[in-house]
Amino acid sequence: MREAMARAEVGDDVYGEDPTVNRLQERVAELLGVEAALYVPSGSMGNQIALKVHTRPGDDVIIGEGAHNFLYESGAAGAIAGAATRTALSGGSFGDNLLAVIPDVIGSTIGNALGSAISGGRAHTALSSPYWPSQAASPACSPER
Repeated sequence: MREAMARAEVGDDVYGEDPTVNRLQERVAELLGVEAALYVPSGSMGNQIALKVHTRPGDDVIIGEGAHNFLYESGAAGAIAGAATRTALSGGSFGDNLLAVIPDVIGSTIGNALGSAISGGRAHTALSSPYWPSQAASPACSPER
């Protein structure tokens, strides 16, 4: 590993001049079938970028109590994205029935913030949330919700 790192072509990735990072991003985009991918050096950074992109200040993020970004990223959602977190389900697992959780968490009163993101935050530590099958996550994330 050290030898590979020492031999790697490097450059300034801020200016798009790091050929190793560029190849990695291109390969991941190809594998996922998307236009582009962005390498970030940590899962926490990726989580916070996602929350900033998918929420507006004042929005609620529905998050599992055992999710990594609830347990280990402290108030980053509020500090960076201006979003509040609302926990759901002890243990951080929404399981396959994601739609059933949403009304219980958001409620129905007019004073509730807009729940604009759902975060499972799978981690290898503590009480991690499982990945959701697309058939479970897609209806919960539809524009009609």
